[in-house]
Amino acid sequence: APLLVVLLRFGQGFFSAGETTIAPLLILNYINKEHHGRASGLYGSTTVFGEMMASLAVTVISMTQNPGIWWRIPFIASFATGAIGLYIR
Repeated sequence: APLLVVLLRFGQGFFSAGETTIAPLLILNYINKEHHGRASGLYGSTTVFGEMMASLAVTVISMTQNPGIWWRIPFIASFATGAIGLYIR
């Protein structure tokens, strides 16, 4: 089980790095030249916003009486953002 977790985390990091590197190039490829700055800024700000929301969720959960129960809530909520992302693509 620990080896499987390590392999899955490695895969997650590998594919996440690919998404973060290629996504801005793909966005800039399909958008008009006059909107490149706005699109690039929007992509960067939404990435940082997601990291801030994850940090907020961890902070709130760590302050609860029993964080062993509440850590599942952000994972369940992430299905909504995953569905929205899948719909947009």
